[in-house]
Amino acid sequence: MALLEAPGTFGADVVVGSTQRFGIPMGYGGPHAGYFATKSNINEVFQGVSLALHKI
Repeated sequence: MALLEAPGTFGADVVVGSTQRFGIPMGYGGPHAGYFATKSNINEVFQGVSLALHKI
């Protein structure tokens, strides 16, 4: 990840993704962490959305 630039330098307002441990193939499944990041000036818009997604 150190070789990649921050998503904000590309003009991204919202960034989502999942993480995967090194050495474990995706085929094994299991709990994986995810992330959801927004610019601070649009956080209020996504508060209800993130709660709705969490309840699913």
